[in-house]
Amino acid sequence: MEVRYEDLIANTSSVLQKICEFIRLPYDPQMEKYYQWSAARLDEVKTMYRDDGSIVITKEERLFNQRFTMRPPEASRVFRWRTEMDSETRLRFESSGRRPAGGAWLSHGRRPWRQACLTQLIIQRLHW
Repeated sequence: MEVRYEDLIANTSSVLQKICEFIRLPYDPQMEKYYQWSAARLDEVKTMYRDDGSIVITKEERLFNQRFTMRPPEASRVFRWRTEMDSETRLRFESSGRRPAGGAWLSHGRRPWRQACLTQLIIQRLHW
């Protein structure tokens, strides 16, 4: 399944219902209000350590990475990748498959990196 952030923002209920159907999870309208309880969930986050005791990522870094899960989706963030993504990341994104709406590059079947990004985006934005 491919989910475009733009579609998720523009048609949240219908996109969430399709995602739930795809992963065989019952849809609940409360999913759209994830940000109302995400702060409490994020309070559970802790610093992650390697087996040798060195830090993988601090609690503060994890909270920073998840900061957008504590507020509703912002339509103003749609298409920000066009101007804010660094050139190396954008090149990897563009070479990974189909371009989002309004784009010009074609799919050539190589999309694992983009799919991983979309999966992470869904997890972060929905934060079930």
